[in-house]
Parts: sequence; C-alpha cells; structure tokens
Amino acid sequence: MEHLIRAGFTGLDTAVIAHKNESPHARAGEALLEKFGVSSTIGAIIGGHHGKPEKGPPKNDICDFTANYFQDDGNKLIQQKWQDVQKEILEFGLNYVGLNSVQELADFSQKQSVIVEGLLIMADWLAQVSIWKIIALTIHYFR
Repeated sequence: MEHLIRAGFTGLDTAVIAHKNESPHARAGEALLEKFGVSSTIGAIIGGHHGKPEKGPPKNDICDFTANYFQDDGNKLIQQKWQDVQKEILEFGLNYVGLNSVQELADFSQKQSVIVEGLLIMADWLAQVSIWKIIALTIHYFR
C-alpha cells in the first residue's frame, strides 16, 4: 500500500470501503473489462475463474459500489487516478500480446469458453498454490 500512496493514491491508508464484499475480485474483473468494452463472453470467463460464474452480468456494479473500484464514492480526482491505472493495465496486457484495442480480442463460442475457463481456473490455482503443496499432492497421488 505504501507504494500506491507514494504514487499519488491519496487517502488510501484511511479509506473506508463500506461494501467491499459486494465486489469480489472475479466480479470486479468482469465488470471492469466490460466497462472497457471487452465482450461479455470474455468478461464472464474472468467473472467465473473461481469455478462459479456470476448469476448475471455486473451491469450496475461499478455505479452501485463505486468505492470498490475507485476508492471513493464521490471524489472524482481519486476516482480518475484509479481509472487511469486500470486503463493502463488493460493497455499493457493488450500490447503485451500484440493487440491495440479490445475490439481485436477474439470472441469465443460456448465450447471454446468452457475450455478457456477451465484453463484459467487451473492457471489461477497453480499461481496460488506453493510448489511444496504441488509436490505433496503429487507424492500422495502416486503412492
């Protein structure tokens, strides 16, 4: 958090987010991507990456829980800082894979979506599990 504060995210150390449980990161990722124009198919893949898709699209989530996305419900300067960084992260990701805009992202059929969702769930799980847990599970499995 100190790095963010030094980078200009003022008030972050004293911010009180009243409804933080209303926007878990999978739902927030889906909402932000769709706000930036990514297709709802891809958004749903991000929203379901813990193995449980959202019940519906997060259409009003950003408006209903603004502070969850931009730290503050009313301060436009604080909100803009977060919006700028979120856009920069999206643009970095697009540029990293050789794309210039979200319109260049391929959309997926339902079958493709299921496969991509499964791969994302596995990648997320592997990123969270320590190598020692993987070794322990492997040893246990192959006994």
